[in-house]
Amino acid sequence: MIHSKAMYRMGAGGALALIIGLGLNVDAIAQQSSGGWRNRLNNIWNRIARDDDDQDPPWGSRGPICAIAPTVVGVDTPAIWHDQPVIVWQVMFDPANNTPKFVVRNAQTQEIMWEYASSVGETSVVYDGEPLQPGHTYELEIFQNATAEERLIFPDFQVLSQSVRTLITNGLKNSVEKNEFAVDDAEWTAVQQAEYFADRNLPYDAVQSLFSVSEPSSELQATQAQILEEACSTP
Repeated sequence: MIHSKAMYRMGAGGALALIIGLGLNVDAIAQQSSGGWRNRLNNIWNRIARDDDDQDPPWGSRGPICAIAPTVVGVDTPAIWHDQPVIVWQVMFDPANNTPKFVVRNAQTQEIMWEYASSVGETSVVYDGEPLQPGHTYELEIFQNATAEERLIFPDFQVLSQSVRTLITNGLKNSVEKNEFAVDDAEWTAVQQAEYFADRNLPYDAVQSLFSVSEPSSELQATQAQILEEACSTP
């Protein structure tokens, strides 16, 4: 929370010879491999969702905007590794009027660090303000739309301490595997990171990693849609 989307990388001639020798159809191989990559992606979310069953409250909608990362409503302040977090959400109804605006605010000084007004259909955005500081707590303020003055929700989160972040950063570097899938390196890295975080009880970081890819494959897009549907439909 595992296998390939396409053939292991080899020379074109060797790949062709292998296909001919086995009498296999190229499209059939691609479909089979694609299913393997999709299973690997789904396995990450399945592990997170199962782990979350014992938490109170679990993932779930808290009004017209369901935010599932980097924090959710009603939980104790989660600690995350990302210092430029990925905000992930779903509009539960009336998307024309619910185009949320997000504000990240320093919880202690109340300084506004970043603002973003979303568009219809968006479900994630990468925070691109000044890197958030290790050990500091921040509020994620969510407004119904760009002109709304009253906050719908404002859950908080904390960036892990520098010593813990360093340990995790080193662990991520040491856990890198060779890319043997027909996905680009950015997606491969993000998925490996998501697996690493899921295995270490950092579910919000795992979700952020899965939504951090700027040009996700069709398989990753399907997994993202599944995550939003299942997380936000939880009562």
